[in-house]
Amino acid sequence: MVHNLQYFHLMEKVLQKQPFSVVILLLSVATLLLTAACQNRVLVEADHYERNDELEKAEASLLRHLETQPNDDAARFRLGELHGRMEKYHELLNDFAAVESNDNRWKEKIANRKEFFWRENFNRGVAALTRNEPEKAVTPLRNAATILPERFEAYPPLAGALLATADSKSALTILEKACILNENDLESRHALLQLYYNAGRHDEALKLSEDILKKSSRDVSALRCRALVLDKQQPAEAESAFKELMKVSGASDDLIAFAMHYYHREKYEYALLLLQEALKRRAQEAGAAKGNLAAASDSNLTSIHLGGKNSMPIPEIFRYLGDCSWHLGDYAAMSQWYTRILQIYPQDVAALQNLWLASKAQGKIELAEILKKQLDQLTSGQE
Repeated sequence: MVHNLQYFHLMEKVLQKQPFSVVILLLSVATLLLTAACQNRVLVEADHYERNDELEKAEASLLRHLETQPNDDAARFRLGELHGRMEKYHELLNDFAAVESNDNRWKEKIANRKEFFWRENFNRGVAALTRNEPEKAVTPLRNAATILPERFEAYPPLAGALLATADSKSALTILEKACILNENDLESRHALLQLYYNAGRHDEALKLSEDILKKSSRDVSALRCRALVLDKQQPAEAESAFKELMKVSGASDDLIAFAMHYYHREKYEYALLLLQEALKRRAQEAGAAKGNLAAASDSNLTSIHLGGKNSMPIPEIFRYLGDCSWHLGDYAAMSQWYTRILQIYPQDVAALQNLWLASKAQGKIELAEILKKQLDQLTSGQE
């Protein structure tokens, strides 16, 4: 390449011998050649820094060039790629958007590079989830959603990672986006039902339940959520909703929820029958769980089960059974249920007091006196 100073001297001699139109043409050609030379030099310099992992220097070199040559699409595209390597994905998007708006011929190349960086982050996030390291999955999956926000696949595993790291608020937002992008994604909708319900956003939970049921009238999660929300908001309509749920679910927590609906409406006979059935089902569920300890779900989201960790403990079920028996005048059954509580919690004052009342009601005077002494000793020891 001719040295710049020699080049200008040569051009000066040539221009003195040419007509004006030719002069203009030659100057234009010269400008283009100089720009290309400058561009090549900048790109070569950036490549040199990048090969040596001096990414900040490569970035600075390209930025300096673009200050004077803002329409250099090749340099700006190269800067976008560099920002991808630096994991500056918002800058990458800005760079690529500027290039594409300036020249649409870059569209396909830009799409390919976005796909590359999306795939790189998505695979990294899924690999972390596979290793059961959700905290390491959040950032790459967020990056993937940033690079291609219209691409659905990154949202469900991202929501799963956020739930696993106890960030339910962010997970809820991600699941809402997933449901917008894919109207057939039932798993995300189930998880969103759970989060809406837990957050007390019952109107949204009810609406989503109804939307799901329009497509799948026997969807257990949607039927469950609808019944529970109506039980809070419109108890008179909840009974029919629970009956619809019972057609497709025999889960102990669902039976208990229906029983409590009747209990609070003072329909103690129905409540008692459902609670007794729930006890049988709980025992079956416990046996099934023991037989499947090695089984694990391959899903990153959990279908709605609004009992879960808040499922009613067995002694509490006994307590409600005893209370239903009291209201129904079945004092013998009442005694049995409170006795079972005391076998688990011998110092349960409320259970002992109710057992004493049941014994008195049955005319078991001697037993009642013994229980009264135990109750006095227990309460005096707590004062």
